[in-house]
Amino acid sequence: MSKIGLHFVPGRRTGYGDFLRETVTSGSYRPIIKCVGDFAPAREAKDIFGDRVLTIGRMTGYGWEGFDDYASSGSDPAYVVSVAEYTFNTFYKPMIVAHPEIDIWEVSNEWSAYWEWQALWYGALSPFFISEGSRMGIYACSTGN
Repeated sequence: MSKIGLHFVPGRRTGYGDFLRETVTSGSYRPIIKCVGDFAPAREAKDIFGDRVLTIGRMTGYGWEGFDDYASSGSDPAYVVSVAEYTFNTFYKPMIVAHPEIDIWEVSNEWSAYWEWQALWYGALSPFFISEGSRMGIYACSTGN
């Protein structure tokens, strides 16, 4: 059986609950739900599917599509670690606590720049997620990138 993944942004979700309730009866169906900014679809899917659903969450607003302002300031590893610690403690840690329905946090989206900085930053950010018992996803890649 194939898997289906749904990607949500804030807005109406007409029929979503009905879809979940109708598909939960398939024992082999394991949906993937990605939510951007509004995590209610993940919570609803967890309520119906439990651990059979994999949920991915990404915040919206400054930075979540790329941290160009930080990256343009240089790739010194100590600097990158300080940015990772600040970003995690300020933004992600509170969201991890507030949204236990999210299995994996996507930390940026389709960021097509500063490749060396990104590699250092993702490496520096990962231990903070691990320390909270959470998981981090690298990013979604558009076909143009």
